[in-house]
Amino acid sequence: MLQSYDIGLSLHFFMAFMIGGLCFVPLWISLGVKRKINMNVAISLAIGSVVAVWLLSYSVYGTNEVRLENDSLIVRAGLHRTEVAVNDIIAVQHLSREALHASEFRPGRRVGGTGFGQYQPGWFRLASGQRGFVLYAERPQEFTVIETVAYPIVLGGRVSVPVL
Repeated sequence: MLQSYDIGLSLHFFMAFMIGGLCFVPLWISLGVKRKINMNVAISLAIGSVVAVWLLSYSVYGTNEVRLENDSLIVRAGLHRTEVAVNDIIAVQHLSREALHASEFRPGRRVGGTGFGQYQPGWFRLASGQRGFVLYAERPQEFTVIETVAYPIVLGGRVSVPVL
């Protein structure tokens, strides 16, 4: 049976605190200085904003999974989701990072995905020109490529997928 696929949370913490630190903290402090608001209120609002952004990013990007349900392979990555019938899976390959970047499955331009450095979920134009669903983070050493009737799916790590 296919296990849940977890890409880790270290990038989410970094992303949330960078957004909060670079956007909200200076905003609230400058508003506090300009409007003569109590500085304790401004700092409390800044900290609250950072926590809210972290919770929002965790709720959206903390739900990356690959699961098998009712003869369908479901891949969920942040705001993106795809579902493929197990009967539509043609082949499954496990490639090293070097082999993936030399193959037709190398992710290229983002079509409908999210590209936060090493975290790439969603739809990307692959090296072959075909659109594919991609989910990986933190430079994995191995990739799983699932070729389906409609489009390929590229996952970071070694994922066991049933092929009929």
